[in-house]
Amino acid sequence: MKAGIVGAGSLGCIFSYIFYKSDLDFVVYEKDNETVQEIQAKGLTVSDINKEINIKIFISSNVEILSSCDLIFLLVKSYSTEEAIKSIKPYLKDNSIIISLQNGIGNFETICNFIDKDQVVYGTTTIGASKKSPSHVIAGGYGYIKIGSPSTTALNNVVSFLNKTTIELYSTENPSLAVWEKAIINAGINPIASVLNITNGEIIKIPFASSIQDSIVQEACTVAAKSGIEMDYNSMLATVKEVCQKTAKNKCSMLQDVLQKRKTEIDSINGFILKRAKKLGLAAPVNETMFNLIKSIEEKYINI
Repeated sequence: MKAGIVGAGSLGCIFSYIFYKSDLDFVVYEKDNETVQEIQAKGLTVSDINKEINIKIFISSNVEILSSCDLIFLLVKSYSTEEAIKSIKPYLKDNSIIISLQNGIGNFETICNFIDKDQVVYGTTTIGASKKSPSHVIAGGYGYIKIGSPSTTALNNVVSFLNKTTIELYSTENPSLAVWEKAIINAGINPIASVLNITNGEIIKIPFASSIQDSIVQEACTVAAKSGIEMDYNSMLATVKEVCQKTAKNKCSMLQDVLQKRKTEIDSINGFILKRAKKLGLAAPVNETMFNLIKSIEEKYINI
């Protein structure tokens, strides 16, 4: 099977490296011409556990390269999901499978507005990376992928492809739970780290920041439960604290976006939790405050 990666950001580039190492057939579509030209000219440099490697990948800003792909890995930021799926859909095979491993909640639903749900596989990944430049990605640790789908056939095709890589892979009958769990982890870490400009580990070392984290997770778990996603608060909070410890030196992706003066994914994380809370008649004041703070920071550089 042939794969197409949509988006040459941090995740798209690290997946390109993983697929390259596994000798898989894939292409990369990136709409930004400057990024494409730089990677075409310089190759893709990957800093990975005490070594640096430069690889040549097939990348293009011509969306038609996706027309021969069986699997489409949608690895754009959550706020670009609708734009991306609308732009690529006319060029896809009728039976192409879309795979979403994006941050935030709601990507699956957005994709299903344009693609049959039986052709969508979705879930989460803990694989991390950051960009040093458009053509240089730094591996941030190889975690796992957890995916599911309304269609067993679609899921099996993706599992078969990914099993040819070194990625630790899990399939689940409840991918929505996995998506909510990761979103709550992100909600409890990203905005706090971004507002305070601190690493993940510093959050749990500062009592005031840790207390804010507790409240964010509690509100989010209540919203999840009312949305039909059963979530144990104590267990979820312990998971969030554990992630902070395991990634203590990391600057989260939202903080990296803020430092680079880019739009963040706050809308699909705390913003989604807040929107869902209001729809359900629930209060989520701490999530609302963090959402407003990140939006205020964005306002300073996006709308100048």
